[in-house]
Amino acid sequence: MHRSLIAFSFGCVLVAALPSLNQWYLFTGLFSLIVVVVISLRIRRGWLVSLVSFVLGYCWGVTYGLIGLAERLPNSLERQSLLITGHIVGMPQQRAHGYRFDFKVVNIASPSRQPVVDAYFPPNKLRLYWYQQYQTLMPGQRWQLLVKLKRPHGFASPGAFDYEGYLFRLGIDATGYVSRSKQNKLLACCEWLTWFDQWRWQLKQHFTQQLEEEPGLILALLLGDQSAILPNQWSALNKTGTTHLVVVSGLHIGLCALLGGLVASVLVKVRLLPLVITARQWAIGTGWLLATGYALLSGFQLPVQRAWIMLTIGAIAFVGRWQFQPLSYWWVALFFVLLWQPLAVISAGFWYSFVAVAALLLAFSHRRLVSGIVPVWIKPQWIVWIVLLPLFIHWQQVSVWFSPLINLLVIPLLGFVVMPALLCAIVVASFSEWGWVGLKVINLGLAEGVNMLAQLAQLSTTDQTVLSLVPLGVVLFALAWLLPAGLPGRAGLLLTGVLVSCFKPMTAILQTGQFRFTLFDVGQGLAALIETKNHRLIYDTGPQWNPRFSTVGAVILPFFKQKQINQLDKLVISHADQDHSGGLTELNKAALIKAVESGTASEITMSKSVQSCQAGQSWQWDEVTFRYLAGSEGNNRNEQSCVLQIIAGNSQLLLTGDISTRLENQLINNWRQQLQSTVLVAAHHGSYYATSVSFVNQVKPVVVLFSAGYQNSYGHPNKKLVKRLQQSGIVTYNTADEGSIQWLFDKATKPALIMRYRLDYPRYWSQKVSARLFGRL
Repeated sequence: MHRSLIAFSFGCVLVAALPSLNQWYLFTGLFSLIVVVVISLRIRRGWLVSLVSFVLGYCWGVTYGLIGLAERLPNSLERQSLLITGHIVGMPQQRAHGYRFDFKVVNIASPSRQPVVDAYFPPNKLRLYWYQQYQTLMPGQRWQLLVKLKRPHGFASPGAFDYEGYLFRLGIDATGYVSRSKQNKLLACCEWLTWFDQWRWQLKQHFTQQLEEEPGLILALLLGDQSAILPNQWSALNKTGTTHLVVVSGLHIGLCALLGGLVASVLVKVRLLPLVITARQWAIGTGWLLATGYALLSGFQLPVQRAWIMLTIGAIAFVGRWQFQPLSYWWVALFFVLLWQPLAVISAGFWYSFVAVAALLLAFSHRRLVSGIVPVWIKPQWIVWIVLLPLFIHWQQVSVWFSPLINLLVIPLLGFVVMPALLCAIVVASFSEWGWVGLKVINLGLAEGVNMLAQLAQLSTTDQTVLSLVPLGVVLFALAWLLPAGLPGRAGLLLTGVLVSCFKPMTAILQTGQFRFTLFDVGQGLAALIETKNHRLIYDTGPQWNPRFSTVGAVILPFFKQKQINQLDKLVISHADQDHSGGLTELNKAALIKAVESGTASEITMSKSVQSCQAGQSWQWDEVTFRYLAGSEGNNRNEQSCVLQIIAGNSQLLLTGDISTRLENQLINNWRQQLQSTVLVAAHHGSYYATSVSFVNQVKPVVVLFSAGYQNSYGHPNKKLVKRLQQSGIVTYNTADEGSIQWLFDKATKPALIMRYRLDYPRYWSQKVSARLFGRL
């Protein structure tokens, strides 16, 4: 059985790594399964059973993926007005300008109520935004809504969060917004199947009304709702590597189970619990019940589901006295998690939880019980940190060098002080006002604790520079050196400290006369990085949608962390439009910027002076020439855009901001032949009113790049413009289709395309064609 579980798990993991998926993958798997089963009936070999399990795991993963892809919104319905009926699931999140909520679809039709989806798998679950909606939305409400939808789409860039994979795991088949219409009607309230979400929503409203301070941290710990956490609190948690403490996951479920077990053990010792079952069974059962109740209260999200399944398998095994090796329980839990959610393997939480549990099982399964602070508490924590450190580095979760030490202190504080006090206060609050007093005290304490974390983060230079792993390695090495010489694992920690100190990102070194250009995938906006051998320049920062989310935090800073970029020699904001300058404040806080220039300098607010970009201004870095062709002199923001040309030998790159045809003509008159550029970033994201015929004829680009949002409401890039360029023999690329794009310019050779992220790192859930399944195209 042990080998069969391993084989099944590896089959599921294999599917998660596939770049694409269609029905032939399933047919191939089923054919292979039949062949292997027939062979195993004739030749009885143990390895054939494992092979059957492997193919079964593969077929299950493929089937899950195909059904998920088949349920996605058909391409033909993107950006079309659709009339849907269904009910709200989960807890709607109220934002500054409306609501974001998940919607379970019962029926989908055209505005005239004609059926539009003739398939076995219509879209099942949607994530919607309803702007300017001030009527309260509740879980379970049944609505008729007029919506515009598009297929799930996220940023495709090195280090960026895989939003498409995240939505796929949640079963979200499309995203969109509710249109203003008289057809939007509340039909009924409320679906009985959502009664638990309704109860959680009422609890949230009650907490919000009763607690005087912002209740975001308590709501996150109790209900799994992080939407009310303040931006400055998120920043402090991110910088200190403690975000996992407010995201309900395996840590919280395990702490609740441990707390329940300890309480039951104490009650048994004082004889308040009858010994109709053993003390061990009381402890395991009470721990499981408390953890299950907490899991339900927090919304039973995917990370909680994984932890609960692992806990349930372990509890059944201990109570039933299964005679397996400890790692066998681990494999059983892994099997059931993948059976429940085959795509769990693409989430960081999956690897954190299973690797941590495996490390603890290996470290303690063959040792007799010990006592003392170091063996019981400190040793497990630093063992977990050693084994998880490579994963933290991979997913960029280490923000300050002393993050392990902070977690060493705050995890026991959360588990043995905050969580018990919080659960007790809730129980007391159900019949006494003293419970609410306790909750207010806990809320204030949590807020003050996060403020202390923010002050600790300021002790590090990470508010100005991106983390260097050398200090972290030194701390790990020093910690191991101070531990007792006979402590198991001390040598491993010493080695880990040395390896971390030596860690360097794998980035190609530029030579003199070269520059690397990265056009980031930031949706409907613009952000680009130009790197020479010793200098770096950012051109625009992309948009910001709310105080908690901008493309700087989602795309640019993860890229910086991955490449260990710690400062910018210059930041150029072409002009002050939000889609070009929205992430300015966040970038300024996260990186050391030596100089800032803009075409609308008077509209840029920063602690340092902002200079205006002037036509004719130029400089040289590492034998690469930078010069402004226009800026600051236009009649409006768009025409004041800094037009920047970068030259390496006979190759040129031209960045044009949001200029219009009028300014293009002015550039033609002023610069003539000097305007010629090999690669052109099209103005205004490919607007019909820019990139004119005369401008293209003068620039003579070989390649034109568009930075535009997927299925954006402006229709950028304009289809006629793209067709005209392609008919002229010009190659076009769009970040919405390609993801982040990277070019290498050299003074001695032609520019080389070195990365199209979406194509170079494909995943099947990101493919933009529906899976063919049972006749569905």
